[in-house]
Amino acid sequence: RADIVIIVDASGSVVEVKEEIAALAKKIISKFELGPQLAQIGLVHYDENAATTSDLSTSPASLEQNLDKNAMASGKRNIKKALDEGLQVITGGNSRSDAQQIIFILIGGGNEWGGDEEAAANVVKSQGPAIFALGFGDANVVNLDAIASEPDSIYSLKRDYPDQISGYFDQADLCTLASSPRSPPPSPPSPPPSSPPSPPSPSSPAPLPPPPPPVPPSSPSTACLLKTDIVLILDRTGSMAGIVQDVVAFALELINKFQLGEDFAKVGLVHFNEQAVITSYLTADLAALTQTLNNEAWASGSGSPSSGLQQGLRVITGAGSRGDAQKIMLILTDGPQAYGGDDNTAIAEAAYVKLQGPSIFAVGFGSAKAATMDAIASDPDSIFSIMSTSIGAVREHFYQVDLCMLSRLPPSPPSSPACLVKADIVLVLDRSGSVAGVEQDIAAFGLELINKFQLGEGAAQVGLVHFNNVASITSWLSTDVSALAQRLNDEASADGYTSISGGLDSGMQVLNGVGSREGVQLIMLVLTDGRQTTSGGDELAIQVADSIKLQGASIFAVGFGDANPATMDAIASDPDSIFSIKSTNIG
Repeated sequence: RADIVIIVDASGSVVEVKEEIAALAKKIISKFELGPQLAQIGLVHYDENAATTSDLSTSPASLEQNLDKNAMASGKRNIKKALDEGLQVITGGNSRSDAQQIIFILIGGGNEWGGDEEAAANVVKSQGPAIFALGFGDANVVNLDAIASEPDSIYSLKRDYPDQISGYFDQADLCTLASSPRSPPPSPPSPPPSSPPSPPSPSSPAPLPPPPPPVPPSSPSTACLLKTDIVLILDRTGSMAGIVQDVVAFALELINKFQLGEDFAKVGLVHFNEQAVITSYLTADLAALTQTLNNEAWASGSGSPSSGLQQGLRVITGAGSRGDAQKIMLILTDGPQAYGGDDNTAIAEAAYVKLQGPSIFAVGFGSAKAATMDAIASDPDSIFSIMSTSIGAVREHFYQVDLCMLSRLPPSPPSSPACLVKADIVLVLDRSGSVAGVEQDIAAFGLELINKFQLGEGAAQVGLVHFNNVASITSWLSTDVSALAQRLNDEASADGYTSISGGLDSGMQVLNGVGSREGVQLIMLVLTDGRQTTSGGDELAIQVADSIKLQGASIFAVGFGDANPATMDAIASDPDSIFSIKSTNIG
């Protein structure tokens, strides 16, 4: 039972994505059951002005019609006025005093007109509504966090495009997130001492406020009473030199959020640079954990987060682990994987870890990549992935967030469980010049597909082919996820023309070649962003595909960009409604 207002950005800068914005608003509507005793939703559209385009309503059809009618973009962006208008709707004549109040504001950039949007958001929140701040395009993460309710790991979300936020809501249980308790406002400051210090002289600058102190060890009445096995995986590469004591303090602050004990939390430790070392198996001994953290406070070498994750899994399933305890891993790093592979290697290892059951919080700062943190973390990454500017900002985030509540939230299930099927699979990936700029996205797409299957002699094997004007077999059939991830990264290049037929032909060589098995399902997936530009054109690609299908292989044809939908349909197995996929971009 909720009164909900969706505030839609209709300023001029979002003209290219206005339909995506309308689709995102519809996605939010679809996540709630509407009715007199359930949810009702209102709409506000804004540029430099804000207008109520639907009062609180229980009619999805009417709301969607309003969104289509108002899918326009012009003028400046006035976030303050939008929030003011949203507050009027959610407290207006159709509102219900016993209903939860939720505002979703969609923001495509910075405030361009009007007053202080953060002050306006604080007014809204002081009246009771929760605010989800959903940003895309040029929206600023810091501003989104300030507008959103706390914790911003739940209520603030930034993506490049609106359809990526829609994709996130395909996985996240929005109803559960909307019901999440908000963090209370900060405690009022302590009363001043009886003899306050003298004020600074006018000639000297005012002293900066001190940083938040480390969280003191929690007493049983305040600590999180959760039976959980926790592993902290801590970066100690050379780039961490100078902040190793901050890492120690951060780890202790996290540990002190939990009541330790056989029936409560146990904590283990892993430290990594090129190699990962288990520095403590699971224990409830705070003094021993503190001693270990201090002993391991040094920094040198390059980083291998994948090794850290691998050793973390050994800890969380090893000595002292409990079958009935929740499993949580938190990895802290300030950079990409620079040893023993690259970020794709870490992502592949994280995918394996998550299949074993633990939730992963991925915490990055410095030169760590937000996309890598999102991929390592459990879903939804708005909760489990934290990207910040410095270790101090990371500490500040966890100082405020209710980690106990977040730890109780189950991760979203993967979009599909690892598929156990005995199949030989080959991915045939375009690396012609036209995919320049999205090579890493193609590598990530390949890895995402691989991680949908359980690999093994009695399960799936995967091979790789990359093509431009010539095709190369870059991996014969394999069950080694790390090796496949490495090959995908090594081959992430783009140049030359496009020979889809050559890619298909090499793909069939893989399915008939080293490691192939008789009597298993044969699957080929070809990804391209264009048409065949070498001899024979699309017609030759279709002929080769027909020959492959006659040999018993199923073909998924995935096209984006300038790929011809008719060609994709002809290459794909039947029915093309399943085996042929056309999209606008690799995202």
